[in-house]
Amino acid sequence: VGSRVRALELLQLLLALAAADTGGADTGGGAADSAVSALDARGASADASRSMAALSRAVRSALLDANSSVRAAARAAFGALERFEPARAVEVLGGLDSPSRRRVEAATGTPPSSPAA
Repeated sequence: VGSRVRALELLQLLLALAAADTGGADTGGGAADSAVSALDARGASADASRSMAALSRAVRSALLDANSSVRAAARAAFGALERFEPARAVEVLGGLDSPSRRRVEAATGTPPSSPAA
């Protein structure tokens, strides 16, 4: 459980860096720029798109985890995903059951999704 929570925390950090970079913020170079480059799906190749899809699946899976610490870390990672790739976040929400979706929406401030989602 601890390693899964830590992985989600790192994912949240990488997505936050990527979102800051695409917004024009200076990330300071070095490893941060490498992480941003690896996650920048907006102008990236099919490999980056597949990577983002895999990350989205990992966040979705963690949002449904039996452990509350993993779910809490997943909600934070979802918030970062929502800022970086809003369309992917909508897909993740659409793949959740109603109670899980409501918990994510409440925790992240995401507007409630439509019943069709």
